[in-house]
Amino acid sequence: MINNRLAGIPENILATLMHVPLGLTAEGWEIYTLFDLYPHADLVTYPSHDGGFGNASLETIYFGKPVVVNTYAVYARDIDLLGFKTIEMTQLVTSEVVDQVREILHDKVLRGDWANTNYALGLQYFSNAVARRKLAVRLLANPLGEGVWRPRLESL
Repeated sequence: MINNRLAGIPENILATLMHVPLGLTAEGWEIYTLFDLYPHADLVTYPSHDGGFGNASLETIYFGKPVVVNTYAVYARDIDLLGFKTIEMTQLVTSEVVDQVREILHDKVLRGDWANTNYALGLQYFSNAVARRKLAVRLLANPLGEGVWRPRLESL
């Protein structure tokens, strides 16, 4: 495992400033939402061991940010196979992961290519239009709402 400080990778942890609604802390610090922070991020990381697929992944795609992900089960099953461009790690930050991070941070063209690819895939698989179409098909298939409908990510 590589310590990011030893690897020369600066980090800024802003978790204490992320809170809704916007306002000021008791000390007078401004409070921001994630949407305020994404445009200023150089890279987003998801080191989760057992996370799910959620808004954070789609937000990263929307804002065109490169991402480092741990290849947890939901990622491997539901996201990886779709072709998104990510830097993947398996539990540990290796020298290869650090090299890939440095490459994406220093190569503006590669970052743009990844952002465009990921955004197009996001539209293809997770846009509002796709959700509406798939929900409409479900409703048409069962217009009276009979039975139990249990949506699964694989089916959306």
